[in-house]
Formats: sequence, C-alpha cells, structure tokens
Amino acid sequence: MNTREDIITAALELFSEKGFETVSVRDVTNRAKVNLASVSYHFGNKEGLIKEATSRILDPMNLRRTELLLDVIGKNGGIGKTSLEEIFQVFLRPLIVPTAESSTHNLLAKLAARFTASTDAQFPEVTLTIYKDMLVAFVKAIYTKLPHMSPENIRQRLVFVSGAALQHIMLAPMAAALTGEVDQTPKEKVLTEILEFTLYGFDPRNKEITTNA
Repeated sequence: MNTREDIITAALELFSEKGFETVSVRDVTNRAKVNLASVSYHFGNKEGLIKEATSRILDPMNLRRTELLLDVIGKNGGIGKTSLEEIFQVFLRPLIVPTAESSTHNLLAKLAARFTASTDAQFPEVTLTIYKDMLVAFVKAIYTKLPHMSPENIRQRLVFVSGAALQHIMLAPMAAALTGEVDQTPKEKVLTEILEFTLYGFDPRNKEITTNA
C-alpha cells in the first residue's frame, strides 16, 4: 500500500464530489482508510494536500500541451508550416477537452482558481518547471507567427487565454442553470469557439478592426 498515493486519490475523489472547502482531512483519511496523522506526515496540512492535488491535475495537462505542440510541428514539417490556429488549438485542447482518463477535469478550475490566485501559493518545483517549459515552448512558437509582439506580451496574453478557458469551465454550468437549462455544449464546439475568440483577441492589430467598425 502507498499511503501517500491513497490519500491523494481519495482527496481528488472527494474534492471532485463535494468541493475542497467542505471536505475535511478526516473525510479524506476515512476514504483512504488511513490514520489522521498520515496527512500531516505527508503533506503538512490540508493546504499542502490541496496543492499536491492541484499539481496532479496541472502537471499532466502542461506536459500534454508540450507534447501536442511538438507533435503538430513535427507532422507539419516544422514551425514554419504550422499555423497560429494549430498552435493555439493544442494549447487549449488539454484544458477544454478532457481525455478519457481525466476524471478530475471538472475540478481543475476550482483548484486552479484557489491556488494560482493565492499570492503565497508555493507549488512543487516539478510543477513550476513543467509549467515554465510549456510556457517557453509556446511563447517561442507564437513569436515566429507574431514577431511584432514581444515575448512578454505573448506570455501575458497566454495567461489571459487560460483565464478565459478556466472561467468557462467554472461558470458555464452556472450560467446555464440560471436560465433553467443544463450546459450540454459539446466540448469540441467549446474548443472551436474559444479558439476563435483567442485568434481574434490575441493579436493587438485586431484593434484596428474594432476601431474602424
């Protein structure tokens, strides 16, 4: 038995079912069938456990983004033959369209909002490294298509894009419920719509279209 992994698995299941604010450490240890002190030993406290759980969601997603970027560039025969739309598509896909094995996708926005918005959030070094490597790869790829933008601008706008996608994951079901509906928009359609939104809003030259309208 791997106590640490059992605790993380139980925590993700419970956070996904009930939300992390209402789940207690005792709830987690009861589900994992381990003693209460195990959480303190492995994670320090509930905050540490949630950070670890967040990393378990973020790490595979960011690794997948980098993998998809390299794949599409390779299949096209180089970055020169890869379109900006393809670059954004592989950036957004792991966030919008969960893989079959991704049972924690609906929890992503809640956990990401909880900890990426915290000024004292300290993620494990491996999570920060994976995120940095992914971000650098996409900034470089996008810069080849939008050389009039600085890498800093591109990086900042990628954060905007991620925020828009996370907000959709978190708020679309709520917005639909307010009108008495259930959000059943196919994920591929959501991806297409956010991709269109991204392509239009990312490049500052598009301001001329709005200004002249």
